[in-house]
Amino acid sequence: MREFQLEIQYPSSPEQVWAMLTNPDFLKFRFRQMPAFLGEVQLEKADSGIYISRATLKPHAWQELGRYAHLLPEELAIEIVETWVDNPAVPLIAEGSFQVNIASIPVTIKADSQLKYPENNRQETVRHLSGKLEVKLPFIGGKVEREILSRMQLLASAEEDAAASWLQSSAQ
Repeated sequence: MREFQLEIQYPSSPEQVWAMLTNPDFLKFRFRQMPAFLGEVQLEKADSGIYISRATLKPHAWQELGRYAHLLPEELAIEIVETWVDNPAVPLIAEGSFQVNIASIPVTIKADSQLKYPENNRQETVRHLSGKLEVKLPFIGGKVEREILSRMQLLASAEEDAAASWLQSSAQ
């Protein structure tokens, strides 16, 4: 099991980012921005503040997978569960949890999620993810964890790009 920290910067006010992150259309949109995306995104609002999005991806479309790509099936069913609590701790805008489940692959990603005001800029919002990654594969689990961690910044960048595109199109 490996711990990780990730920051995602959104180019908009906290109010606009909060509205985006709890908008079902954005939760679907960000999956559709991935080059490996296949088909439809299913979204379920499980409870107040809980959003579950599911999509099928074709992982071999990603050039960045490296030497472990052959371990993956042709298609992956990915589920992202985002939970936001009603009363975040001061001075946070929002807080909750973030979990990624991948069908048929023994990978677990769980993180605490905090949406914060940046220190100097009110027209930008920062999301901080702090969590754990675990790959349960005998003999190579640790190596695969290191490989995934080395590419997590790419996922953060993809989220930033999807958000920037969404925020720009919604401002027009």
